[in-house]
Amino acid sequence: ETDDSGSSSHYYYEFTDSKKKNYLKLDGSFEEYRNNRTFTGLFPPEIKAGLLKYMKKNHIKVARSNDERMIGLLTYCNSLL
Repeated sequence: ETDDSGSSSHYYYEFTDSKKKNYLKLDGSFEEYRNNRTFTGLFPPEIKAGLLKYMKKNHIKVARSNDERMIGLLTYCNSLL
């Protein structure tokens, strides 16, 4: 493109991958988590150890898990509460 003075301008556009944000509803409020550490940090300490053990045994990484795996994890979380 050129402007009125005759100089040309070049525009460069780039699209990046969208960022996925994950939330867990606890006690009526939505809490964001990004990884296993922040996910388990949302739970009381007495539950955290069992939750980490379950996640390790089942090779769960919450940042990359599909809906089916997350449903299984949340079902387990509910059984601990």
